[in-house]
Formats: sequence, C-alpha cells, structure tokens
Amino acid sequence: MYGLLSGLRVGVDRVVARGADGSSAQLRITDHPIGGPLFSGAQIQPWQCTTAANGLGPPVDAKCDAPTKYSYVYMPTDRARGFQPYDPASPPSDVATTRTDQGRRVPYIVRVEKGTQDRGIYEIAVLFDPGKPWSAWTPQAGWNHKLVYEFGPSCGTDHKQASPENVLDDMELSRGFMVAGSSMNVLGNNCNTVVSAEAAVMLKQRIVDRYGLIRSTIATGCSGGSIGQQVVADAYPGLIQGLLPACTFPDNWTTGIEVQDCHLLDHYFGGAPPGMWTDAQRAAVDGHHDPSDCAAWDLAFAPVSNATHGCGDPLAANYNPLTHPTGCRATLQDA
Repeated sequence: MYGLLSGLRVGVDRVVARGADGSSAQLRITDHPIGGPLFSGAQIQPWQCTTAANGLGPPVDAKCDAPTKYSYVYMPTDRARGFQPYDPASPPSDVATTRTDQGRRVPYIVRVEKGTQDRGIYEIAVLFDPGKPWSAWTPQAGWNHKLVYEFGPSCGTDHKQASPENVLDDMELSRGFMVAGSSMNVLGNNCNTVVSAEAAVMLKQRIVDRYGLIRSTIATGCSGGSIGQQVVADAYPGLIQGLLPACTFPDNWTTGIEVQDCHLLDHYFGGAPPGMWTDAQRAAVDGHHDPSDCAAWDLAFAPVSNATHGCGDPLAANYNPLTHPTGCRATLQDA
C-alpha cells in the first residue's frame, strides 16, 4: 500500500498509524523547506535569483522559490524539424509516435516541468499524453520508470541560481526515459558537489512523489559534468546506479592543482625576457603538448582561485584585501 503524505510542517513531524485492533506505530519525520538546505549546511551568501529570466516570474522569497510551470513539446512526423511547441487546447495534426524500450507505442508528446528547489532551478521531461491522467500510483505507459540525470560542465563560483541543462534529448525521451536535472547540478553554476548531491536527492524525491517509483538512475555529463556524477555517486552510494561520464576528470580539487600550476607558470613565462623560453621548452616544463593547453586552463578556471574575481552578483560587494576585506570571496574553497 502506498500513500502520499501532505501537510507536513517544516521541522519534526510525528506520523501515527493505528490498526482496527488497537495496535499502533509511529514515525518521526523531519521536513525541510523546498529552498533547502537538506544536509549541505549553511547556504552561501549573497545569492542572486534568476526565476524571471527562466520564465518562472519573480521569486516569492529570499531562497528564490517560484511557482512551478508546465509546458509541452512534441516531435512532428517530419523529425528533421525537431521538437515543436504543443498546445493541448489546439493539438497539431502531425504528432509522431515513438516506441519505448519496453515496446510501447505512444504519441511523441513530452511534458516539461520547471520549478525551484534548493535555491536552484530544475527541469523534468517525460513522455506525457495531456489527455490522460497521471498519478504516482498509475503512471502513464510512456515512462519506463528509468531516469537520466544530467550533470553540467565547467566549474564556477557565481552566487546565483542560474539555469539547468537542456532536458529535451530525443535519444533518451523517445525510448521512454525521463530526463531531469537542476542548475545546482551544473558545476559551472555550483562547484560544490555536496550541494549538487543534495539537489539530486531533492529532485528525485519530487519525481517519486509526483510521477512514481524510479527503477534506476543513470547520470550523464561531460567535463565538470563527469566530475559531478562521479563524485556524487562515490560519496552517496545508491543515489545513482549508472554513470555515463565524458571528457572525464576525477574531481574539482585534483584537476585544480593542474590549473594552478598552469596559472603560475604562465605568469612566470609571461614575465621572462623574450626568447628565453621556446614553446617546446615551456611544454617540457608544464607537461603539456604545447603552451596552448596551459593557456586554456588559465583562461577558463584560474578565476575560481582568485578571491577578488567577483561572485557574479552585480549587487554584491566583492572582496578586496584593502578596501573591502569582508566582501564576497569568489574562490572554490569559499564556495
């Protein structure tokens, strides 16, 4: 027997079940706010909301919460056109069908849910016939109960809500997979992998509550997305059952050592007399194929080790060791 319990208060709740024979049992449940945190600890400040830029309207509180919105897209019979907007009140006549990995033929219509959790913005996409009901107990046949969870690239320390990865993936959706992810799982938005794991826990809970039980979760992502899924899967066993890392790195700290070496060496080489170091000699010192590798590392990621770089919020007072020592520090360690 399954049931969805609503009306919990934030904090500790007591749920009591009583049998007809007078027996009873109880369970203490700790409920957390939708804006977090769950287990990651105090949330970093300041924090810039981006709900309006993401089509959710202005935030309703300081944790960037906003009303959830739903939209539909469909795949036309001319698949070269890609996904097109779908209006349930005026359905188009060229909706294609798709066969899931369980052999079920359904209309190729996808519902996209967009909302806020843990101060991030999430999206959930799944095959969904708007003319039919869906409950967590009786999901529609198009979903195979498998989830593809997206982790995004890079490594950033901007103190803002940002945007999630695109969940409209034809290969996965057409086969019946649900695709989901949060802006807090994009390492370029949030390079804190503990918070990333927390966002994944919260979003998977929402999926179970609103859509049904998840058979398995497969993570995907490149570069920082490989870091996100590998570190989260390692530190929180059972949260993810399969990994699809691409352009892979082990974690942000190990990779950061190489970035810092390149930053310091580029600074040194840039101050050396012209002609003192050939490209081949520089490559031999920094351990790369040629100087462009270190130049790329330095340009892309050295700022996350610079406390004065800025936290991405135009209203934030950024750190300066002389003029504003209490300002927002933009390093990975601080984030």
